[in-house]
Amino acid sequence: MSTEMEKLKKLRVIRSQCKGTITRIDSFVKDPVALAAASADILEARKEKLISTLKDYEKVQMDILSIDEGDGEQGHNTLLHQERNVNVDKPRTNNDDSQQPLSSDAGEFDIAVNTILNCVSDSGVLLPTIKVKLITKNNEEVTCKALLDTASQGSFIRSDLVSRLGLKPMMEPNNIIGFRKQLCKVNEYVILTLQSCKNNVKIILKCHISDEITSKLPQRTLDVSKYHIPKNITLADDTFYITNDIPLLLAANIYFAILLQGCIKTENGPVFQNTMLGYVVGGSIPEQGTTCNIVTNLINISDGEKLENVMEQFWLSEKLPEVEKSTNDEFIQAEKIFQDSVSLKDNIFYVDMPLAFPMEELGLGDSFSVAYNRFIMLEKRLQKDPLLFEQYKKFIDLYLELGHAKIVDIEGYDLNGPVFFLGHHCVFNPSSRTSPHRVVFDGSMRSRNGTSLNQVMLNGPVVQSELFDILILFRTYPFILTCDIKKNVSQCFY
Repeated sequence: MSTEMEKLKKLRVIRSQCKGTITRIDSFVKDPVALAAASADILEARKEKLISTLKDYEKVQMDILSIDEGDGEQGHNTLLHQERNVNVDKPRTNNDDSQQPLSSDAGEFDIAVNTILNCVSDSGVLLPTIKVKLITKNNEEVTCKALLDTASQGSFIRSDLVSRLGLKPMMEPNNIIGFRKQLCKVNEYVILTLQSCKNNVKIILKCHISDEITSKLPQRTLDVSKYHIPKNITLADDTFYITNDIPLLLAANIYFAILLQGCIKTENGPVFQNTMLGYVVGGSIPEQGTTCNIVTNLINISDGEKLENVMEQFWLSEKLPEVEKSTNDEFIQAEKIFQDSVSLKDNIFYVDMPLAFPMEELGLGDSFSVAYNRFIMLEKRLQKDPLLFEQYKKFIDLYLELGHAKIVDIEGYDLNGPVFFLGHHCVFNPSSRTSPHRVVFDGSMRSRNGTSLNQVMLNGPVVQSELFDILILFRTYPFILTCDIKKNVSQCFY
């Protein structure tokens, strides 16, 4: 009795070792990265090792069952009692399809052997594609193909398709790592809405923008007469066999989000997998014609802080700020009016007012009565302050004397025509050595119909230097001179 128990313990140890070997090989088979990197010799060796281990596992399992049944003891591993349907009389052969599997585990390992055999078979690979509809900003439909890529962490769209759709890209720098850790950068993305060509399913996703994504797929048109395409199914891409451009790549999260139950495997042909957009076609296909290039789209969006990223951030933090000059249409139009009209006559600059529309089309309304009321209020203020009145009078007289202003008889004006009267008031600044008193003309004063001169004038670009640039210049030279041009703006006539 004790001898049989010792033998049973040894058999169980051997069985455990066999299961460990089988489990390791099974994990290797289910690892797509390791499987792709393995050579044909390694795969053949793993296959032979798995077959021999399965045979050893079967023999050990037989011996354990015979000892277990002979003892009639209770309390053994229930796994042993689930495997009593093994045919011990008929030996196993690789080509015997009628034989029952050893157990649920052994059946799973048989599938692993077949997987290895399929992996080393001489066949091409068809990548799954779908046909989708996109809407342009003009509400026009654009149909294109998209590649479903389970090896990509991000979705991508080609830049020419973005331009065709009229989408506005948004900035977001990202590092894209591909096969053999090749690094490239993308800086823009768009939010895209895809619609199935077969049903009403819509997908909203974020797509990074790239000039190129992948080659034409499939790389040559396939002869579908050699495949058995199941009837009564709706294909997500009914032209999967025709080579075409791929301007869209959909990431793994999209693929697994649209998966549905239903997988049809064909003999010596591709696999048809059901999705929310219809059945997609992919997998092994018989080689047809000449050899094609191998296409891989392994993509990883990196957020790691590599040395080059750290150095880049350092230099960016030390970089001087860049001010982008605005170049909108209003600035361009105002600059053009200035360049076309500015002139210097008798040391006086003359320039047209940068009006948005011709004076006759502005509809300025009655501004005289408003400006007149402002003048009456200013007159009352000056009457209450004789000193301010004298200083303001001297300033106005000097204004006339220098030719910066002239007296105009308004009797000759059509007050209802294209004319605008500006209200004005005085400002006293005792700290100014050049202009302690000056006149302020109120361009924001509204006429009777609510229109001001500032509202109908174009805004020109900022021409002064930035404060930062001025401070840097102070550190460039040993001596600095500052000055104030007396009555500078007053010498510009409109």
